Amino acid sequence: MPHANHIDGYRPIYHTVEIPTGGNTEAEDDDEEEEDQDEDSDHEEAEPAASTPIHDELQYIVECAKENPLPDKDQASKESHQEALRRFKQRAKSWKHLGGRSEQTGECILHMMLDEDNVTEWEVKQLARTMRWIIRTHPDLLHVPNDDNMAPMHAALHGLRGQRRNKNRVYLITNGLFPSTEESRQALRGELIQVIEATCGRDQENCLHVALRSQRNAKVLKLLLDHASPKAINDVDKHGRTPLHRAVEFQHASEEALVIVKQLITKGDTELDGVTPLAFDTPHEDGEMGPGSIYLYQESMRTKQLAALEQVSPLGKGASGKGSSRPEPKSEDKRDPAALRPQEPTRKEVPSQPQRVQPDKSKTSAIRAPAEAKEDSKEESFRLHHSARANTGAIRTNQTASGHSVRKDEIEEKRKWSNKIQQELKLHCLRTRSIKQATRFLYGPNRKNIQLYFDYRNMPEEADALDFYENFRETEFDEVLQYVVFPPVRLRNHDSIHIRKYFPESHEFLDSVSAERKDLLFFFLWLKKKKVKHIIHLTVDDYKDPHDDEVIHKCLSGLRVDVLDWSKPDLDPEMLCAACPEVRELHLRWGGNNAILRAWGEPDGLRTLPCLRKIHLYYNKNLGKCEAKAKRFETRINTPVPSMQPDPTERGQDGLDQNEDRSIGNNNELEIVHIPDWHPGAKPTAHKWLAAIAAFTGEFKTIMHNMRKKRLQNKDNEVRVALIDDGVHFTGQEFRGKLINGKSFGYEHDRGTLREKQWYVSDTGHGTTMARLILQVCPFAKIYPIKLDTVTNPHSGTVEIKTESAIRAIDAAVDQGVDIISMSWTVDVPQEPARTAFDKALSSAAAKKILMFCSSSDNGRFTEAHYPSAWSQSKLIRIGACMANGSPYDWVNPEKIDFLLPGVEVVLQNTAASVYKWSGSADDKHAETGSSVSTALAAGLAALVFCLVKIGVQYATETHQSDGLDANDLERLRDITVLKHAFRNLGGISGGANDKFIEIWQALDITCYVLRTHRGATDADVTEARRAIHMLGRNLIPKA
Repeated sequence: MPHANHIDGYRPIYHTVEIPTGGNTEAEDDDEEEEDQDEDSDHEEAEPAASTPIHDELQYIVECAKENPLPDKDQASKESHQEALRRFKQRAKSWKHLGGRSEQTGECILHMMLDEDNVTEWEVKQLARTMRWIIRTHPDLLHVPNDDNMAPMHAALHGLRGQRRNKNRVYLITNGLFPSTEESRQALRGELIQVIEATCGRDQENCLHVALRSQRNAKVLKLLLDHASPKAINDVDKHGRTPLHRAVEFQHASEEALVIVKQLITKGDTELDGVTPLAFDTPHEDGEMGPGSIYLYQESMRTKQLAALEQVSPLGKGASGKGSSRPEPKSEDKRDPAALRPQEPTRKEVPSQPQRVQPDKSKTSAIRAPAEAKEDSKEESFRLHHSARANTGAIRTNQTASGHSVRKDEIEEKRKWSNKIQQELKLHCLRTRSIKQATRFLYGPNRKNIQLYFDYRNMPEEADALDFYENFRETEFDEVLQYVVFPPVRLRNHDSIHIRKYFPESHEFLDSVSAERKDLLFFFLWLKKKKVKHIIHLTVDDYKDPHDDEVIHKCLSGLRVDVLDWSKPDLDPEMLCAACPEVRELHLRWGGNNAILRAWGEPDGLRTLPCLRKIHLYYNKNLGKCEAKAKRFETRINTPVPSMQPDPTERGQDGLDQNEDRSIGNNNELEIVHIPDWHPGAKPTAHKWLAAIAAFTGEFKTIMHNMRKKRLQNKDNEVRVALIDDGVHFTGQEFRGKLINGKSFGYEHDRGTLREKQWYVSDTGHGTTMARLILQVCPFAKIYPIKLDTVTNPHSGTVEIKTESAIRAIDAAVDQGVDIISMSWTVDVPQEPARTAFDKALSSAAAKKILMFCSSSDNGRFTEAHYPSAWSQSKLIRIGACMANGSPYDWVNPEKIDFLLPGVEVVLQNTAASVYKWSGSADDKHAETGSSVSTALAAGLAALVFCLVKIGVQYATETHQSDGLDANDLERLRDITVLKHAFRNLGGISGGANDKFIEIWQALDITCYVLRTHRGATDADVTEARRAIHMLGRNLIPKA
């Protein structure tokens, strides 16, 4: 009997379609009767065929869907569509097995519809429409697996094989599985995300893996990427490969592949808090990089697949015959061998579906999907770039005589795009990862010790060209460097004789240029000779006696620079545009001349830089109306110029849209960061923060001296700070009475004997500098030096800390009963069992309520985790460096720190005996830079707060203050949360981008004024000074 209810618009043919019941036809019965007669003697009967009611009903629904149209929502009115949907739901109720799985294949209705091959264009359209209706009412069917444990989308993607079959499946995937309206897409977005994320099959691949591994289709991939989560993009299959691994393979190399790679990176690289997505840092236990490093995987696969191509190509060593001739293969199969596939187990093919009842196909004239017919030329072009065999990964080759030149062009085209993909991976890694991560990503164990940066800081301020060139003769650089830093540096010979000697190709320029200074030109010519082509971040301190623009142009020409920070004031915009046409970010120093500012903002000025996104503008706001002029510059440079609007048809040499990165003259506004506290010609800044501290501690010393004279100070006022570093030179007068006998965990071999290194000697001067900084903020702290065990890396020359010594140092600080621990260093997250021991030592210190300060890593926003800062956010205080205006130092990630303190060009008050210094400081003032500086200042600030509160408690006790400080407040201060409140109350946290910078002068300046007013030694002055300190301490401690 036919079903009683149906949808309006359906042609009533379903009652003529016989639903298979699993019984036998008349002819079959006759055959069986004959067989029974033959077997009468054995009295045996044939076993009846298995009943498959679910499969039969699902097949019946498929046939109905192909012949009976559902209304199209895009063409129907809202009322008629809702009515049709209601009737569809009603009809679906009679399909009691609609949500079931076939007894034969385990497939659901979606599997069966997607597997329809011999269908007409009209039938494919009806199938897709019915699929959308079914998914809307039964979204759970998207997740139903077949017997091969594949959901419908997985199975369909696996089934993308031949061109004819592709067209139908592509249409059914894109128009059946994915909703056609925005409303439906939003309703099913969560379901589709889960479907794409799910892994199945013997290789545990998700939908992106499958789509990118097989012959790819642009429309399918776009829909998958639009709905893919970062998890789907970063998931690995059984072989450790992400979808990005599949996308970068040489066999897929093309313009479209580069676009896909960029999309995968952009969408997948979002989980940056302690995570390294896209497998940018996944070393094997032996240090080698397996498929985890996409860059090395791409390089390896390119070598293998290119070699296989050349074996079957007349270009390769495996070509037979002479010249370019090669005999035709005897086999009809002229495809390349399957060796082009990555080496992995052969995939189990999806079994073909059982024969189903098919309607009359006599009216079928062509098997073409409607939407696909319109995109034939586009998809054909796409397939030419992706001529890989779907089942083996091999690349088709034309063995005809005329095909040889095409084969050569094809290989060269793939090589070109493969190089672009490799460069995209490298640049993204260097722009977002630490040096250590990038090195592992690009070079694995890096046995050749390829360098990814060059930093001249802490090297001689005067360089001998011959010595420098010879000392670095064996140094190898990557062609892309993450950063290059030059402080002020001069060559001992100013006549350029050495530059001519080593760089004869620049002889003509050196003879023609009249500039006196060419020092930096030597170094930049040296970098270029080392084959450096691209610098992500270039920093050059060239304020004092700067180089001419002509020389700067020569330095920069031939290099691509992303971020340029050349400190010469008033740089010529014409030179910048000519020397750095692809610069993304500029640091500009403006001396106050309005003509320069206008030249930068003119239509033919910096606005012509197509990739420029950000400008850091340094100026002195105290000069006449500079701030207002700078604001007008910001408005002017962001005003679109009609002639600069991007041409939608413009495409570059690489075939990509050259307007892709444009910020100026496009919809994106150029970001201007104002730094109004820059003073041209100023000596290294002491920072307003440091000036406030210096003024306060000067008055504080006076009151402490007066208190000692009146015997109002006792030993309980001492604050002990454990300084875990490389030792402290304590022979100078500055440390007299301020050091506790220290401890050393550093060792060295001396004539076969293992000797302990002295804690009272600083190996590099770093520990001595940190001690000075602590005492600069709190002159009355007692420092307990603990020496770490270090080793010099033979390849990089850097000093590395032995983790075991750091653990023992923390334990020693706990045993000494210190109040504060200062750790101005970082180490890699230790492996077990060292990590457990490290955690235990830190936990022990936290349990004793010892306040721990540690440095952030100065490796940029996307740096990997380090110890001790990665241990616990709530049990230690993480410090980062900031510049004079309170903005974060370029290499500090403000999201991973608690407070910002001065750490860029910090000038010590007393540097007569300083060993650890930054070369290039002006006027014999030694300046320190880095988060280690900030950490020492923070430890000193905590010690100062302790001193203030201790004096306040003593004063409140003696004067019987009812609302004053007491011993409980002092104990509460040992709670890290309370101390953080005290830091914030000390000056109020500034707003905006610098919301972790403590403006201490807000509180200290007022107290400093009172102390200055009462700096006398009379009882009244001392009492008033002590009262002021008590009030300051009380205001710092939050109410209990």
